[in-house]
Amino acid sequence: MIYPNIIKNKDLYERTNEQPLSLTILKNRWKLFGHTLRLNSETPARKSILCYFTNSSKPKFSGRQRITLPIIIHNDICKAVTLNTLSNSHGITTFNSLNNLILLINLAQDRRKWRQITDEVFAAAQAEKLN
Repeated sequence: MIYPNIIKNKDLYERTNEQPLSLTILKNRWKLFGHTLRLNSETPARKSILCYFTNSSKPKFSGRQRITLPIIIHNDICKAVTLNTLSNSHGITTFNSLNNLILLINLAQDRRKWRQITDEVFAAAQAEKLN
């Protein structure tokens, strides 16, 4: 036996029949995001998402890009599109404009479609994480 006894994360997840915590968080983030998109447009959560994409008269932040929920959602979508796990029938390719937000709001109204989108994004993240 060689010390230290080292096991790769991929092997550990297979042995324990578990998945990385980051994947669990990703799946729950997308579920919550779907719930938020289905809320009434007058709720604070929906207003803040809409406010994120409206143009502001304030000067742009000059530091590095802040990590916000829309940035993370955009990155998740881009990974899924790159790995071809996100179905072309949904029409989702990015999440960086008001038009993309409206498209996601419309898709989230159908829970079955939203579950399919969530599963496809999760599959892309899982393929990336476990390879």
